[in-house]
Amino acid sequence: MTWLTPPKGHVKGGTRLTVYGSGFRPSPHLKVRFAVENEIEEVYGTYVSQSEVHCTTPARSTVHTAQVTVANDGLSFSA
Repeated sequence: MTWLTPPKGHVKGGTRLTVYGSGFRPSPHLKVRFAVENEIEEVYGTYVSQSEVHCTTPARSTVHTAQVTVANDGLSFSA
């Protein structure tokens, strides 16, 4: 994963997020994880290409900066 567009979303969720990187694969298990301390949310991603995935951001309880990672298999998330 190299960058996100847009870089911010609403705390209520529902922002269409584009994740750019490399090595993405089409998979029914493709997931995007949003993590802040012990609060982790995962949503399914939509494969666009080896370098692009789309998802919709989840609602969060507070405003914060989340670590965003991607897993082609739904288990092994990128660093």
